[in-house]
Amino acid sequence: MAYAVAANIAFSLQAPVLKILMKTNQNITPYEIMYWYMILMIGINYSWVRMHGEFVLNVPKRYRNIIVFRALIGFSGV
Repeated sequence: MAYAVAANIAFSLQAPVLKILMKTNQNITPYEIMYWYMILMIGINYSWVRMHGEFVLNVPKRYRNIIVFRALIGFSGV
């Protein structure tokens, strides 16, 4: 539950930043907006994990395949 709350907070933090970016530059395409959403989410999520004393790549061996599969599905969905 805490991770879901953290994800919502991260999304809420990135939305105003991107709105400011869109207002200052009218030539931004939807693909660029999506790119910046993803970049900001990576940064915010990485900071959250490191703040809690974990290392992002410290995953048990039995879960690595499913995490890579999930990342590939997420990437192809975007």
